[in-house]
Amino acid sequence: MNDKLQNLYRINLLAAFVVGGIILLYFALYSLSLVQADSRSALLATFIILALFLPINLYLKAKNRNHQLRIPNYIQPNVLKALTILAAILCAIVLAYGFQVYPHAPIQPDGEFFIDKSGAMYSYAEFRTFQKWEVGYLTSWNILALLIVVSLPFYDRTTKKWRL
Repeated sequence: MNDKLQNLYRINLLAAFVVGGIILLYFALYSLSLVQADSRSALLATFIILALFLPINLYLKAKNRNHQLRIPNYIQPNVLKALTILAAILCAIVLAYGFQVYPHAPIQPDGEFFIDKSGAMYSYAEFRTFQKWEVGYLTSWNILALLIVVSLPFYDRTTKKWRL
């Protein structure tokens, strides 16, 4: 049984890294204006990621009560922890940037103009810049959610620590 769980986790982790790579590639292409995206599609990606990976990792967590499941040898536990911490810091920085630059967000189309909650008007270029920030913010949360979810099987509720 342990080998089956270990193989399931290996496949799960590999799939998570592939999905994370696709998200980062898509965001890079979006930032270069090579593909189109909006905040709804980035938010939908969050729900899809959670729908795909959360049940598998909750199952693995339930079966890993004896802490026999291990991270594959090709990934160092400290690397997974560091990636998760970096993703959390990135989310916080992107959010702080948004609060500073767009204090009255969201910016919405209103006829020929774009306005925020305070009624200030923006140009189309400023609106597109806001959209890029918004998609970047949601993308950073996608990566963080993915890293947290694939780490779930190693969280010990009794000690409130990660056993990576």
